[in-house]
Amino acid sequence: MALIGIVAPIVGTWGLVAFGAQVTFAAVGAVQALAVAPLLGAPHVTIKESAPGAFRAALPAAAIFAAIVWIHNRLGYWPLG
Repeated sequence: MALIGIVAPIVGTWGLVAFGAQVTFAAVGAVQALAVAPLLGAPHVTIKESAPGAFRAALPAAAIFAAIVWIHNRLGYWPLG
């Protein structure tokens, strides 16, 4: 999966230089539209009406997120990525 983060910008730049913006962006749009194809064949999943214990299970992650937000606000910057 990490390879796509390297290859995609190179291919995108090559497409912009070789074919122009309209063709490249149309190709990217077509690829993204085709990305939904596997989801069309996915089985139907029923969703439960309630999830007992979900809020309590999410509290540790919420605390970690709040700590990260506080640290970044105190440092005065938000790292991208």
